[in-house]
Amino acid sequence: MKKDRQKNKHEAMAQALESIETLVAQAVKTAKKDPELAREYARMAFRIAQKSRCGLPGSFPRAICKKCFSVRLFGINAKAVPDTKTGSVVYLCSCGAKQRFFYKAKENDLLPGLKSGVSH
Repeated sequence: MKKDRQKNKHEAMAQALESIETLVAQAVKTAKKDPELAREYARMAFRIAQKSRCGLPGSFPRAICKKCFSVRLFGINAKAVPDTKTGSVVYLCSCGAKQRFFYKAKENDLLPGLKSGVSH
């Protein structure tokens, strides 16, 4: 009985992930032509992710604003500002939302005196 429930849960999560990927792909594809339709696709993808408790896969959270659900089109409705002090990129949306994504700096991006693992 318990195994059947787990199997159904995994199947439901796989279906949810598939539909989320489809919706986000459609949102990105229609973002320039019809921003409102793209926003609705993104909103549905977020709703499915919430209900199935599976989250958005891959780079989808970076492509969509959490506040207004618009697809980020850099140069049109979004801007990326690097913050080298904290090792992050701040995405600014036209709605005023700010989202910070951290990245790991590569060895050659660091200044010559700041190599990681080297103590003076």
